[in-house]
Amino acid sequence: MWWDLRPTPTDLRPFAREDIAAGTELSVDLFDLISVPHGLFPDTPMSGTAAVRMSEGDPLTTGAVSQIQAPAGWWTVEMAIPDGTPAGTPIQVALLGNDPSQRAKTVPGVVILSGGSGSGFQQTPGLVAIPESWLAEVASSLAQNRLVVFLGPNAAISP
Repeated sequence: MWWDLRPTPTDLRPFAREDIAAGTELSVDLFDLISVPHGLFPDTPMSGTAAVRMSEGDPLTTGAVSQIQAPAGWWTVEMAIPDGTPAGTPIQVALLGNDPSQRAKTVPGVVILSGGSGSGFQQTPGLVAIPESWLAEVASSLAQNRLVVFLGPNAAISP
């Protein structure tokens, strides 16, 4: 007869110390390391951007992290983007004025966090990085619902 008296192997894995909003820059101070059975969760670095909202006590998994970062000097803004637009996709944001005879201003952007998965014919909130110099105008257009997001001709939509 044989008894294995060794302790069960464990791994230290990160769990959210507090609620974390999608789009938050992840860092070590947002997590507590908790011992879990070996192999229960993959080793996930505590860096990148939260791809989903995490509640206090949620484990950090690879699906909860986006490694896409906003370019230096750019800020992330929540806006409706076509479903299934992958993170990292370059876009153009058209700011529509109050006067229909005026030409719309276009602002470059990069999708940081996808709005969801789907056909691309519906829009859901996502995070888009835009240059800091355009923040006020983009915010004003968002508040007035006078903003349109364009994907490039080779943009892929993930169903």
